[in-house]
Amino acid sequence: MSAMLILESDVLIVGAGAAGHSVAVALRALGFAGSVRIVQDEPHPPYNRTLVDKGILPGLLTVEQAALKDLTPLDIDLVRGRGIVVDETRPATRLQDGRALTSRALLLAMGSSPRPLPGGAGPGVFSLHRADDAMRIRDHLGDDPAGRAVTVLGAGLVGSEVASYFAAAGAGVQLVARSDVPLTRVLGRPIATQLRDLHAAHVDIHFGRAVTALLPSASHTGVRLDDGSELRSDLVIVAQGAVPDTSRTTVTTRRRARISMTRSSCCPTSPTSMPTPTTRTAGCATRRCSKRSTSTRTTTCASATALHTTD
Repeated sequence: MSAMLILESDVLIVGAGAAGHSVAVALRALGFAGSVRIVQDEPHPPYNRTLVDKGILPGLLTVEQAALKDLTPLDIDLVRGRGIVVDETRPATRLQDGRALTSRALLLAMGSSPRPLPGGAGPGVFSLHRADDAMRIRDHLGDDPAGRAVTVLGAGLVGSEVASYFAAAGAGVQLVARSDVPLTRVLGRPIATQLRDLHAAHVDIHFGRAVTALLPSASHTGVRLDDGSELRSDLVIVAQGAVPDTSRTTVTTRRRARISMTRSSCCPTSPTSMPTPTTRTAGCATRRCSKRSTSTRTTTCASATALHTTD
């Protein structure tokens, strides 16, 4: 049996999304000269996830064109793999291919994953969260969605943008949301009401309704709502929000895990001395995807400063 390959670094970041990428860039901007590695479980270079539905799904951008700043000139190592174990007693992440990554400081920035549908998905049902999701939807519908029928579950920011794109492209769109006036908490009721009315003028809205069942068949995908109605379409896109992604990393420790949830009002212009645990979180792992919590920019800056000042 071959020996396990162990890669050592000063800072290890699990997750190459906006939070993890920003921390790595901020570390260099703060003058940190130690070794930095980022674990990414996607085949693409780190990219701007907000462009998945705005650019990649419509075919306006490739994944390469949506990429974040290249980390190579900053001497930051990108490791492809999926982390499965984090031991808080000595920050270590073991990848599914058997490699082990150890570090003096560990940052968990795994991001988020789509909120699952009750009962799970089925044929013809797609989440829209990653670049590969957008490309699978394009492969399913083809380059021209005109005349196709699309059901979008969720009328938040992503669901609204997706529905608007397909409607403008000539598809028949059915938009489903549990709220009578989606986005009220985000935009306020007057603007959310205007947006609802704009949707009603261009797509078939089913607001104030919940999905009770998915009904796939050889010719279409059906969605049954709680009022007994059934919507039929060529595909269903799920855009019902996201939850922190805990599937990629299991945190283990001989004692109760002590993972700091960093909260800071600003990013200091120079490193300051602060007590720093060896494991920190950033992005959705810190915010728990809550609009009431600290912003991604603030938590990543604070985490970068804390990691930079780790003794």
